[in-house]
Amino acid sequence: MLEMYDQVVRNESGGDMKRYLAQNPLPNPEFIMERFNVEGEMLIKAFQGRNFPSKSLADLNPTQIGQFRQGGEVHQWMYDRYSLKVLLEKVGFVDVKVCQANESRIDGFNYLDVLPDGRVRKSDSLFMEGIKP
Repeated sequence: MLEMYDQVVRNESGGDMKRYLAQNPLPNPEFIMERFNVEGEMLIKAFQGRNFPSKSLADLNPTQIGQFRQGGEVHQWMYDRYSLKVLLEKVGFVDVKVCQANESRIDGFNYLDVLPDGRVRKSDSLFMEGIKP
């Protein structure tokens, strides 16, 4: 949940998460790898040992903040399995269910978030499917 909250409130790319992952040595790398799987490995490699000075809101240009927050990296909504199921059913989907990353009722779609070696790209994602009659 903490990483999702960081993504919701950030005003610059990477937010505070990139500063955390840049620490050398990185506290508790096993937790990061368990939580983020392949994505965690890539983020650690990208950020490890780099210097990302903290910025206050006063240091950031309001126009840049607005453009960044509307640019797609910021998660403006979060759903859990219950609220997403309710929403999907409200807009007409039926047989809504939680899936594993490598599971889909659509032929070939079960490989969308799985790497060739079988690892899940974003293991912290919620995967759900429903049928639109």
